[in-house]
Amino acid sequence: MDERAFSDRAVSLFQSGYNCAEAMLRTAAEELGRDPDTVSPLATGLGGGVGRTGNLCGALTGGVLALGLAVGRDSPADTDRKEVAYAQARLLEARFEAAHGTLNCRELIGLDLTTHAGLERAHQEERFRKVCDPIVRETARILWQLLGEVRAQRPA
Repeated sequence: MDERAFSDRAVSLFQSGYNCAEAMLRTAAEELGRDPDTVSPLATGLGGGVGRTGNLCGALTGGVLALGLAVGRDSPADTDRKEVAYAQARLLEARFEAAHGTLNCRELIGLDLTTHAGLERAHQEERFRKVCDPIVRETARILWQLLGEVRAQRPA
């Protein structure tokens, strides 16, 4: 997969009904040769800014989980991989905020999704398509770049 196919896949999964976090994690799992059906449920509660509370954007948190698939550790003794994972998460967060101006779903989408009225309005105004599709696409692009940087740093 190339960067365009990766970001297209994430948006396609989001449009098919997966939330933003699930779409990000599933796309990365597919790219990394992991079973998306096994890992994507980990991201289900992260959509809409963690349980639709409007906090940290699900595309961002799903991306952090995806980076964990790529660089995370298998043992608490592996502090080197822990530090790599932390550094990659910080890079994703910084690039996301630079691209979107905020990390929070509520500010990105401009509505309070914890209320029935806010959620209904988001659907009526197609905010998920108009606002979230581009965010998922851009976050996938950033994630693709970070995954490439991680691959380039690994010893041959």
